[in-house]
Amino acid sequence: MQSLDVIAGTLLKRIHLNDLHTLHGTMGEFGGFSLPIFYQGISEEHLAVRERAGLFDISHMGRLSLKGEDATSFLDSILPSDVDSCKDGKAFYSFLLNKGGGILDDIVVMKKEKNDYIIVVNASNIDKDSRWMMDHSRKREITLTDTSSRSAMFALQGPKAQSILEQLTSANLSELKRFEFIETEVRGITLLLSRTGYTGEDGFEMIIESPIQDPKRAIDLWEKIMSAGKAEGLIPCGLGARDTLRLEAGLCLYGSDIDESVTPLEADLSRFICMEKQFLGKESLSLQEERGVKKMRRGLSMLSAGIPRHNHEIFINNRLVGRVTSGTYSPLLKKGIAMGYIDNTTSGNEDIEILIRDTKKAAELVKPPFYDPKIYGARRLR
Repeated sequence: MQSLDVIAGTLLKRIHLNDLHTLHGTMGEFGGFSLPIFYQGISEEHLAVRERAGLFDISHMGRLSLKGEDATSFLDSILPSDVDSCKDGKAFYSFLLNKGGGILDDIVVMKKEKNDYIIVVNASNIDKDSRWMMDHSRKREITLTDTSSRSAMFALQGPKAQSILEQLTSANLSELKRFEFIETEVRGITLLLSRTGYTGEDGFEMIIESPIQDPKRAIDLWEKIMSAGKAEGLIPCGLGARDTLRLEAGLCLYGSDIDESVTPLEADLSRFICMEKQFLGKESLSLQEERGVKKMRRGLSMLSAGIPRHNHEIFINNRLVGRVTSGTYSPLLKKGIAMGYIDNTTSGNEDIEILIRDTKKAAELVKPPFYDPKIYGARRLR
Protein backbone atom coordinates (compact mmCIF):
# COMPACT_ATOMS: atom_id res chain seq x y z
CA MET A 1 0.00 0.00 0.00
CA GLN A 2 1.37 3.40 -0.91
CA SER A 3 -1.13 5.71 0.80
CA LEU A 4 -0.54 6.53 4.47
CA ASP A 5 -2.61 7.88 7.34
CA VAL A 6 -1.86 8.98 10.89
CA ILE A 7 -3.75 7.77 13.99
CA ALA A 8 -2.57 8.72 17.48
CA GLY A 9 0.73 9.88 16.04
CA THR A 10 1.39 6.56 14.28
CA LEU A 11 1.94 6.41 10.52
CA LEU A 12 -0.37 3.74 9.12
CA LYS A 13 -1.14 2.26 5.72
CA ARG A 14 -4.47 3.19 4.15
CA ILE A 15 -6.88 0.94 2.29
CA HIS A 16 -8.79 1.92 -0.84
CA LEU A 17 -11.98 3.19 0.84
CA ASN A 18 -10.19 4.95 3.69
CA ASP A 19 -11.92 8.32 3.09
CA LEU A 20 -15.38 6.73 2.99
CA HIS A 21 -14.75 4.76 6.19
CA THR A 22 -13.30 7.81 7.97
CA LEU A 23 -16.43 9.78 7.09
CA HIS A 24 -18.89 7.18 8.42
CA GLY A 25 -16.99 5.02 10.89
CA THR A 26 -14.63 5.04 13.86
CA MET A 27 -11.08 4.28 12.76
CA GLY A 28 -8.29 2.44 14.55
CA GLU A 29 -5.05 0.56 13.97
CA PHE A 30 -4.67 -3.11 13.07
CA GLY A 31 -1.71 -4.83 11.44
CA GLY A 32 -0.15 -1.50 10.56
CA PHE A 33 -3.28 -0.30 8.75
CA SER A 34 -5.85 2.40 9.46
CA LEU A 35 -9.14 0.47 9.50
CA PRO A 36 -12.80 1.00 10.48
CA ILE A 37 -13.39 -0.51 13.93
CA PHE A 38 -17.14 0.07 13.90
CA TYR A 39 -19.90 2.16 12.34
CA GLN A 40 -23.12 1.80 14.38
CA GLY A 41 -21.52 -0.29 17.12
CA ILE A 42 -19.87 -3.68 17.51
CA SER A 43 -22.90 -5.45 19.00
CA GLU A 44 -25.29 -4.07 16.39
CA GLU A 45 -22.98 -5.08 13.56
CA HIS A 46 -22.32 -8.51 15.07
CA LEU A 47 -26.04 -9.31 15.35
CA ALA A 48 -26.74 -7.98 11.86
CA VAL A 49 -24.33 -10.58 10.43
CA ARG A 50 -25.81 -13.41 12.49
CA GLU A 51 -29.40 -12.46 11.61
CA ARG A 52 -29.24 -10.61 8.27
CA ALA A 53 -26.03 -9.47 6.57
CA GLY A 54 -22.99 -7.24 6.97
CA LEU A 55 -20.44 -5.87 4.51
CA PHE A 56 -16.77 -5.75 5.55
CA ASP A 57 -13.87 -4.02 3.82
CA ILE A 58 -10.99 -6.48 4.20
CA SER A 59 -8.61 -4.86 1.73
CA HIS A 60 -5.90 -4.90 4.39
CA MET A 61 -5.52 -8.66 3.82
CA GLY A 62 -2.55 -9.49 1.62
CA ARG A 63 -3.11 -10.87 -1.88
CA LEU A 64 -0.17 -12.61 -3.50
CA SER A 65 -0.12 -13.94 -7.06
CA LEU A 66 1.92 -17.12 -7.55
CA LYS A 67 2.56 -18.28 -11.11
CA GLY A 68 5.15 -20.25 -13.04
CA GLU A 69 5.76 -23.77 -14.28
CA ASP A 70 6.88 -24.87 -10.80
CA ALA A 71 4.14 -23.08 -8.81
CA THR A 72 2.19 -26.24 -7.93
CA SER A 73 5.24 -28.32 -7.00
CA PHE A 74 6.59 -25.41 -4.95
CA LEU A 75 3.38 -25.02 -2.95
CA ASP A 76 3.19 -28.76 -2.42
CA SER A 77 6.71 -28.74 -0.96
CA ILE A 78 6.07 -25.98 1.59
CA LEU A 79 2.40 -26.45 2.54
CA PRO A 80 1.03 -29.24 4.74
CA SER A 81 -1.98 -29.51 2.39
CA ASP A 82 -2.57 -31.91 -0.49
CA VAL A 83 -2.02 -29.25 -3.15
CA ASP A 84 -2.03 -31.70 -6.06
CA SER A 85 -5.62 -32.77 -5.39
CA CYS A 86 -6.97 -29.20 -5.45
CA LYS A 87 -9.14 -28.61 -8.53
CA ASP A 88 -9.39 -25.41 -10.55
CA GLY A 89 -11.82 -22.95 -8.96
CA LYS A 90 -11.27 -24.37 -5.47
CA ALA A 91 -9.77 -22.73 -2.38
CA PHE A 92 -8.29 -24.28 0.73
CA TYR A 93 -7.11 -23.19 4.18
CA SER A 94 -3.48 -23.93 5.01
CA PHE A 95 -0.34 -22.80 6.85
CA LEU A 96 3.20 -21.63 6.33
CA LEU A 97 5.24 -23.56 8.91
CA ASN A 98 8.76 -23.21 10.26
CA LYS A 99 11.04 -26.23 10.68
CA GLY A 100 9.71 -26.76 14.18
CA GLY A 101 6.14 -26.95 12.92
CA GLY A 102 5.27 -23.50 14.30
CA ILE A 103 2.75 -21.43 12.37
CA LEU A 104 4.38 -18.58 10.44
CA ASP A 105 0.97 -17.64 9.04
CA ASP A 106 -2.42 -19.13 8.25
CA ILE A 107 -3.46 -18.57 4.66
CA VAL A 108 -6.14 -19.27 2.06
CA VAL A 109 -4.96 -20.55 -1.31
CA MET A 110 -7.14 -20.16 -4.41
CA LYS A 111 -6.30 -22.24 -7.50
CA LYS A 112 -7.29 -20.49 -10.71
CA GLU A 113 -5.68 -23.16 -12.88
CA LYS A 114 -2.55 -25.30 -12.89
CA ASN A 115 0.44 -23.23 -11.72
CA ASP A 116 -1.72 -20.12 -11.19
CA TYR A 117 -2.71 -19.29 -7.59
CA ILE A 118 -3.88 -16.44 -5.40
CA ILE A 119 -2.67 -16.62 -1.80
CA VAL A 120 -4.49 -14.55 0.83
CA VAL A 121 -2.29 -13.80 3.84
CA ASN A 122 -2.67 -11.81 7.05
CA ALA A 123 -2.11 -8.07 6.80
CA SER A 124 0.85 -7.87 9.16
CA ASN A 125 2.60 -10.79 7.43
CA ILE A 126 2.57 -9.67 3.78
CA ASP A 127 6.26 -8.80 3.56
CA LYS A 128 7.38 -11.60 5.87
CA ASP A 129 5.45 -14.27 3.95
CA SER A 130 6.70 -13.02 0.58
CA ARG A 131 10.33 -13.11 1.71
CA TRP A 132 9.93 -16.51 3.34
CA MET A 133 8.39 -18.09 0.25
CA MET A 134 11.06 -16.68 -2.04
CA ASP A 135 13.79 -17.86 0.35
CA HIS A 136 12.38 -21.40 0.07
CA SER A 137 11.75 -21.39 -3.67
CA ARG A 138 15.11 -23.14 -4.28
CA LYS A 139 15.48 -21.70 -7.77
CA ARG A 140 12.14 -23.04 -8.91
CA GLU A 141 10.49 -21.33 -11.87
CA ILE A 142 7.95 -19.17 -10.03
CA THR A 143 6.86 -15.56 -9.98
CA LEU A 144 5.48 -14.22 -6.70
CA THR A 145 3.82 -10.79 -6.84
CA ASP A 146 2.18 -8.73 -4.12
CA THR A 147 -1.02 -7.46 -5.78
CA SER A 148 -2.59 -6.02 -2.62
CA SER A 149 -2.40 -2.38 -3.70
CA ARG A 150 -3.82 -3.19 -7.14
CA SER A 151 -7.04 -4.69 -5.80
CA ALA A 152 -9.65 -4.26 -3.08
CA MET A 153 -11.30 -7.05 -1.11
CA PHE A 154 -14.78 -7.09 0.48
CA ALA A 155 -16.69 -9.70 2.49
CA LEU A 156 -20.49 -9.93 2.39
CA GLN A 157 -21.50 -12.18 5.27
CA GLY A 158 -24.74 -13.45 6.80
CA PRO A 159 -27.85 -15.52 5.98
CA LYS A 160 -29.11 -12.81 3.58
CA ALA A 161 -25.81 -12.53 1.69
CA GLN A 162 -26.86 -14.72 -1.23
CA SER A 163 -30.22 -13.03 -1.78
CA ILE A 164 -28.53 -9.61 -1.74
CA LEU A 165 -25.82 -10.60 -4.20
CA GLU A 166 -28.32 -12.32 -6.52
CA GLN A 167 -29.80 -8.88 -7.22
CA LEU A 168 -26.48 -7.79 -8.70
CA THR A 169 -25.22 -10.76 -10.72
CA SER A 170 -26.49 -13.33 -13.21
CA ALA A 171 -24.18 -15.98 -11.74
CA ASN A 172 -25.95 -19.00 -10.25
CA LEU A 173 -24.85 -18.57 -6.65
CA SER A 174 -26.72 -21.69 -5.53
CA GLU A 175 -24.20 -23.75 -7.49
CA LEU A 176 -21.21 -22.04 -5.86
CA LYS A 177 -20.23 -24.26 -2.93
CA ARG A 178 -18.18 -23.43 0.16
CA PHE A 179 -14.54 -22.74 -0.71
CA GLU A 180 -15.25 -22.47 -4.43
CA PHE A 181 -14.73 -19.32 -6.48
CA ILE A 182 -15.57 -17.94 -9.92
CA GLU A 183 -14.78 -14.93 -12.04
CA THR A 184 -18.04 -13.08 -12.65
CA GLU A 185 -19.63 -9.67 -13.01
CA VAL A 186 -21.51 -7.73 -10.38
CA ARG A 187 -23.44 -4.95 -12.09
CA GLY A 188 -20.89 -4.83 -14.89
CA ILE A 189 -17.90 -4.95 -12.54
CA THR A 190 -15.62 -7.96 -13.13
CA LEU A 191 -14.32 -9.60 -9.97
CA LEU A 192 -13.28 -12.84 -8.32
CA LEU A 193 -16.09 -14.16 -6.12
CA SER A 194 -15.49 -16.87 -3.49
CA ARG A 195 -17.86 -18.50 -1.04
CA THR A 196 -15.62 -18.03 1.96
CA GLY A 197 -15.50 -15.87 5.08
CA TYR A 198 -14.27 -15.36 8.62
CA THR A 199 -17.51 -15.02 10.57
CA GLY A 200 -18.84 -18.57 10.72
CA GLU A 201 -21.75 -17.48 8.54
CA ASP A 202 -22.47 -18.18 4.91
CA GLY A 203 -21.22 -15.44 2.65
CA PHE A 204 -18.91 -14.28 -0.08
CA GLU A 205 -15.55 -12.59 -0.48
CA MET A 206 -14.78 -10.46 -3.52
CA ILE A 207 -11.47 -9.38 -5.02
CA ILE A 208 -11.80 -6.50 -7.47
CA GLU A 209 -9.03 -5.00 -9.56
CA SER A 210 -8.90 -1.35 -8.49
CA PRO A 211 -5.58 0.41 -7.81
CA ILE A 212 -5.38 2.26 -4.54
CA GLN A 213 -4.37 5.44 -6.40
CA ASP A 214 -7.71 5.33 -8.29
CA PRO A 215 -10.24 3.34 -6.21
CA LYS A 216 -13.37 4.36 -8.16
CA ARG A 217 -14.29 0.79 -9.16
CA ALA A 218 -13.95 -0.42 -5.55
CA ILE A 219 -16.09 2.46 -4.25
CA ASP A 220 -18.68 1.77 -6.96
CA LEU A 221 -18.90 -1.90 -5.98
CA TRP A 222 -19.23 -1.09 -2.27
CA GLU A 223 -22.05 1.38 -2.93
CA LYS A 224 -23.90 -1.01 -5.26
CA ILE A 225 -23.85 -3.79 -2.67
CA MET A 226 -24.97 -1.47 0.12
CA SER A 227 -27.83 -0.17 -2.02
CA ALA A 228 -28.99 -3.66 -3.01
CA GLY A 229 -28.95 -4.83 0.60
CA LYS A 230 -30.76 -1.91 2.18
CA ALA A 231 -34.17 -3.60 2.15
CA GLU A 232 -32.60 -6.78 3.61
CA GLY A 233 -31.12 -4.90 6.56
CA LEU A 234 -27.53 -4.92 5.32
CA ILE A 235 -25.17 -2.62 7.23
CA PRO A 236 -21.43 -1.87 6.97
CA CYS A 237 -19.34 -3.64 9.61
CA GLY A 238 -15.95 -2.96 11.10
CA LEU A 239 -13.05 -4.87 12.54
CA GLY A 240 -14.64 -5.07 15.99
CA ALA A 241 -17.57 -7.21 14.84
CA ARG A 242 -15.27 -9.25 12.61
CA ASP A 243 -13.30 -10.19 15.73
CA THR A 244 -16.29 -11.08 17.93
CA LEU A 245 -17.91 -13.06 15.11
CA ARG A 246 -14.80 -15.14 14.34
CA LEU A 247 -14.29 -15.87 18.05
CA GLU A 248 -17.91 -17.01 18.43
CA ALA A 249 -17.26 -19.35 15.50
CA GLY A 250 -14.05 -20.63 17.12
CA LEU A 251 -11.75 -19.30 14.38
CA CYS A 252 -8.15 -18.36 15.15
CA LEU A 253 -6.59 -14.90 14.92
CA TYR A 254 -2.95 -14.87 13.92
CA GLY A 255 -0.79 -13.19 16.56
CA SER A 256 -3.25 -14.03 19.33
CA ASP A 257 -4.36 -17.67 19.03
CA ILE A 258 -1.65 -18.91 16.68
CA ASP A 259 1.93 -17.89 15.94
CA GLU A 260 5.37 -19.44 15.45
CA SER A 261 5.37 -20.86 18.99
CA VAL A 262 2.26 -22.97 18.29
CA THR A 263 1.82 -25.95 15.97
CA PRO A 264 -1.39 -26.87 14.10
CA LEU A 265 -1.68 -29.95 16.34
CA GLU A 266 -1.71 -27.79 19.47
CA ALA A 267 -4.11 -25.34 17.82
CA ASP A 268 -6.59 -28.19 17.20
CA LEU A 269 -6.17 -27.70 13.45
CA SER A 270 -4.77 -31.12 12.55
CA ARG A 271 -7.68 -31.68 10.13
CA PHE A 272 -5.92 -29.30 7.75
CA ILE A 273 -2.67 -31.29 7.80
CA CYS A 274 -1.90 -34.07 5.33
CA MET A 275 0.70 -36.25 7.08
CA GLU A 276 0.85 -38.64 4.10
CA LYS A 277 3.04 -36.22 2.11
CA GLN A 278 6.29 -34.36 2.62
CA PHE A 279 6.30 -30.70 3.65
CA LEU A 280 8.41 -28.27 5.59
CA GLY A 281 7.95 -28.92 9.32
CA LYS A 282 6.58 -32.46 8.94
CA GLU A 283 9.40 -34.10 10.90
CA SER A 284 8.67 -31.93 13.95
CA LEU A 285 4.92 -32.51 13.71
CA SER A 286 5.42 -36.27 13.38
CA LEU A 287 7.58 -36.26 16.50
CA GLN A 288 5.03 -34.20 18.40
CA GLU A 289 2.26 -36.54 17.27
CA GLU A 290 4.28 -39.54 18.44
CA ARG A 291 5.09 -38.06 21.85
CA GLY A 292 1.63 -36.61 22.37
CA VAL A 293 0.43 -33.01 22.34
CA LYS A 294 0.84 -31.52 25.81
CA LYS A 295 -1.33 -28.44 25.35
CA MET A 296 -4.40 -27.80 23.24
CA ARG A 297 -6.45 -24.79 22.18
CA ARG A 298 -9.82 -25.02 23.91
CA GLY A 299 -12.98 -22.97 24.04
CA LEU A 300 -14.16 -21.51 27.37
CA SER A 301 -17.59 -20.15 28.21
CA MET A 302 -18.19 -18.09 31.34
CA LEU A 303 -20.56 -19.47 33.98
CA SER A 304 -20.49 -16.24 35.96
CA ALA A 305 -20.34 -12.54 35.12
CA GLY A 306 -17.09 -11.35 33.63
CA ILE A 307 -15.44 -10.78 30.27
CA PRO A 308 -12.22 -12.74 29.66
CA ARG A 309 -9.51 -10.91 27.77
CA HIS A 310 -6.18 -11.76 26.13
CA ASN A 311 -3.56 -13.00 28.62
CA HIS A 312 -6.00 -13.57 31.49
CA GLU A 313 -4.88 -16.57 33.55
CA ILE A 314 -6.77 -19.89 33.41
CA PHE A 315 -6.95 -22.12 36.49
CA ILE A 316 -8.05 -25.71 36.96
CA ASN A 317 -8.59 -26.79 40.57
CA ASN A 318 -6.69 -23.63 41.61
CA ARG A 319 -3.69 -24.60 39.47
CA LEU A 320 -2.49 -22.18 36.79
CA VAL A 321 -2.72 -24.12 33.49
CA GLY A 322 -2.67 -21.45 30.79
CA ARG A 323 -3.77 -18.05 29.56
CA VAL A 324 -6.56 -16.70 27.40
CA THR A 325 -5.45 -16.01 23.83
CA SER A 326 -8.76 -14.45 22.67
CA GLY A 327 -11.65 -13.32 24.83
CA THR A 328 -14.72 -11.14 24.42
CA TYR A 329 -18.35 -10.54 25.30
CA SER A 330 -20.61 -12.44 22.92
CA PRO A 331 -23.43 -10.14 21.73
CA LEU A 332 -25.40 -13.20 20.64
CA LEU A 333 -25.00 -15.33 23.78
CA LYS A 334 -24.80 -12.32 26.12
CA LYS A 335 -21.90 -13.70 28.12
CA GLY A 336 -18.13 -13.90 28.08
CA ILE A 337 -16.40 -16.43 25.84
CA ALA A 338 -12.74 -17.20 25.22
CA MET A 339 -10.12 -19.47 23.71
CA GLY A 340 -6.84 -20.46 25.29
CA TYR A 341 -4.25 -23.22 25.59
CA ILE A 342 -4.51 -25.62 28.51
CA ASP A 343 -3.29 -29.09 29.57
CA ASN A 344 -4.46 -31.57 26.94
CA THR A 345 -5.41 -34.10 29.63
CA THR A 346 -8.15 -31.83 30.99
CA SER A 347 -11.50 -33.61 30.80
CA GLY A 348 -13.76 -30.67 31.56
CA ASN A 349 -15.03 -32.13 34.84
CA GLU A 350 -12.57 -30.07 36.87
CA ASP A 351 -13.28 -26.68 38.40
CA ILE A 352 -12.24 -24.18 35.74
CA GLU A 353 -11.79 -20.48 36.48
CA ILE A 354 -10.45 -17.42 34.71
CA LEU A 355 -8.80 -14.62 36.67
CA ILE A 356 -10.63 -11.40 35.76
CA ARG A 357 -9.77 -8.19 37.59
CA ASP A 358 -8.13 -10.08 40.48
CA THR A 359 -11.17 -12.34 40.93
CA LYS A 360 -11.46 -15.93 39.77
CA LYS A 361 -14.62 -16.44 37.72
CA ALA A 362 -16.18 -19.83 36.95
CA ALA A 363 -16.04 -21.10 33.37
CA GLU A 364 -16.54 -24.33 31.47
CA LEU A 365 -14.90 -25.98 28.50
CA VAL A 366 -16.94 -25.98 25.29
CA LYS A 367 -16.22 -27.10 21.74
CA PRO A 368 -16.59 -24.17 19.30
CA PRO A 369 -18.61 -22.82 17.70
CA PHE A 370 -20.07 -21.30 20.82
CA TYR A 371 -23.50 -20.86 19.21
CA ASP A 372 -25.93 -23.62 18.17
CA PRO A 373 -24.89 -24.50 14.57
CA LYS A 374 -28.43 -25.63 13.83
CA ILE A 375 -29.64 -22.06 14.35
CA TYR A 376 -26.63 -19.91 13.37
CA GLY A 377 -23.65 -20.21 11.05
CA ALA A 378 -23.11 -21.47 7.52
CA ARG A 379 -24.55 -24.90 8.28
CA ARG A 380 -27.71 -23.72 9.98
CA LEU A 381 -30.92 -25.62 9.24
CA ARG A 382 -32.79 -23.51 6.71
